[in-house]
This record gives sequence, structure tokens and C-alpha cells, in this order.
Amino acid sequence: MGVMEKVLAELKEMNQKLDQLSTPDDNREDTMLNVEETAEFLKISTTKVYELMKQKEIPFVKAGRRKLVPKGRLVGWINKNADSNKQSEVQDVYQTG
Repeated sequence: MGVMEKVLAELKEMNQKLDQLSTPDDNREDTMLNVEETAEFLKISTTKVYELMKQKEIPFVKAGRRKLVPKGRLVGWINKNADSNKQSEVQDVYQTG
């Protein structure tokens, strides 16, 4: 491999690393969402998010006066509730049938 090919290979590798750094990783489990972001993510109002927090329905942490929702735990909460809803639907079908 010639000098030019080595330089091009290194430039390509550097560009890939830069792309990874500059691309926001919204799917990271440690991403924290504020109330507005949580509402947008769940497609509900901020009032409903505050209600769910007050009822301790969704996972959240307090950071001073701010309430933050760990995205990974929120996704887990969604999956858990989706599974329990499916199970209750199945039970309803068997009970009514």
C-alpha cells in the first residue's frame, strides 16, 4: 500500500469517527429527558406527565427542582405496561368468551 492509500484510509477512518461523535445518540439508555421531552416522547401533555409522576407511575429522578426521566427506564416501563395490557386483554377475552 502506497503513502497516498494510507493517507486516504486514515482520512476515511477519521471521518467515520467524527460522524459518530457529531451524531446525537437519542437511543442511549442513560439519556435523561425533561418533562417536555418526556411528553413529546410519549405523545401526551406535560400536565399528564406531571400527573404520572405525582402518582409515581413513571420512573423519574429529581435534580434540584427539575424532574428528569431516564429514557432507558421509561422504555422499560412502556414495554412492561404494554405486556400487562396484552395479558389483561387476553384474560378479558377468556372471561367474556
